Amino acid sequence: MAAPMIDQLRELIVQVGGNAQTVHELDPEQAVAHNALDSFGFTAFIVAIEERFAIRVSDKSSVKLRSLNDFAGYVEAQLERPADAGTRAANSGAAGASDFTLDGVPLHYEIVGSGPPLLLLNGIGLDLSAWGPLVHELCGERQLVLLDTRGSGRSGPPPEPCTTARLAADALAILDHLSLDSVDVLGFSLGGLVAQELAILAPKRIHSLVLAATAARLPGRTRHALDAWRRLLLAGVEADTFRREQFAWVFGPATLENGALIEEALTTLANSPAPSARCFSAQADACLAHDTRERASHIDAPALVLAGEDDVLLPAAESETLAELLPQGRFERHPGGHAFLSESTRVVAASVLRFLGSAREAMKD
Repeated sequence: MAAPMIDQLRELIVQVGGNAQTVHELDPEQAVAHNALDSFGFTAFIVAIEERFAIRVSDKSSVKLRSLNDFAGYVEAQLERPADAGTRAANSGAAGASDFTLDGVPLHYEIVGSGPPLLLLNGIGLDLSAWGPLVHELCGERQLVLLDTRGSGRSGPPPEPCTTARLAADALAILDHLSLDSVDVLGFSLGGLVAQELAILAPKRIHSLVLAATAARLPGRTRHALDAWRRLLLAGVEADTFRREQFAWVFGPATLENGALIEEALTTLANSPAPSARCFSAQADACLAHDTRERASHIDAPALVLAGEDDVLLPAAESETLAELLPQGRFERHPGGHAFLSESTRVVAASVLRFLGSAREAMKD
């Protein structure tokens, strides 16, 4: 007789790196990502569930699952479905996920959680799954609107020419489509560049900004790396080779010393849609052309600028300079490289929620 589902899930958490005593004491209502596993271990936990039970935990579903009870209910429901039900559901879409057509191009977005709305704008070449456990940490207190940037994930091709201002117009169109008068915005890397343009384009629509691993203008090292990555893709390099080349630039030293974490990251990326050479190149063009140094003073929203202390792709000093240019900017460093959102997820999430809460309280005064 099979063990109860909760017990089977506890075994899987230990299997992928969770401390046995901590897992034993984990309350079924507590968030697994926060209490039992780090960012990479949580991703491995989802993979282990898929392998053990021969089911597919879709990206749209995985960002909503937090506790042992959540996962137990989800797995049991999947096991009770007809054999073709998963395919039918994937084709039809899930609640909270949709496409909005703008200028004939689909823009894919997903909505998760409850609370004041927080728009998430992702990095170059990344789809929504790249937010990973950070979504789990935030969605208990925020309604997250996750937008696939044109050229990434399930959104259509990028505009020509592709600029951060054009991508900001896409983000504004989504807010209009969802009838959101004003939101907080969290932008990572390219998303941080777009968030700056959005705050300039529609200042009254932005409560506050969280700008992660980004700058007013990309420095020479970053520009060189983006151009090199674009050339690799245009030359036809395989996706796995391309991602391995990126890792030395995006992860911090501790992650790079851990071969198991690197392989888990590769597995996660392999299950995500890879950007085409043309789409990545267009997004790179947008990054390279971005420059808000002379306009940052027009961004009056409270802004938290975050950086990885070991970010070699975009040094923390560049993000600190951006914070100094913003009238209400403040700056924080966190452990990790360019991908510090996934390397220091819990600490970053706590900082982001504190900042967003204080920014909203300040508006009431």
